[in-house]
Amino acid sequence: MRAQLAATAQGLSMHPLLQSLQEYPEQKPHYHAVHQLLGPSERWHTMQMWTRLSDGPAIGPSPRRGLKSHVRRASWAGGGGGFGPKIALQYKRRKRRQGSF
Repeated sequence: MRAQLAATAQGLSMHPLLQSLQEYPEQKPHYHAVHQLLGPSERWHTMQMWTRLSDGPAIGPSPRRGLKSHVRRASWAGGGGGFGPKIALQYKRRKRRQGSF
C-alpha cells in the first residue's frame, strides 16, 4: 500500500502482477520463469511483489452499484429465503443501542 501511495504521489500508476508469483501447479512454469528472470540470487529468498508502473492518462473511478443492489430485504416472519425473526430482533436491539434505530 505504501509503495502504491508513493507512486501515486509521483504521478505514476501502479498495478500489481501477482498471478505469476502464486505457488500452485498451474502457475509453476510462470513462477519459475519470473524467478529466473528477476529473482534474487540467494536460494532461500523469494520475490514478494511484482508490479507494473506507468505514467498513462488518469482514469476515473470504476462505476459502482448502490447499496440496494447488494442488500435484500429480510423476511421478518422467518419464512422463505430471508433472515429469521431472531436475527431481525438482534439487529433491532443493536441499532437501538447504537442510537440509530
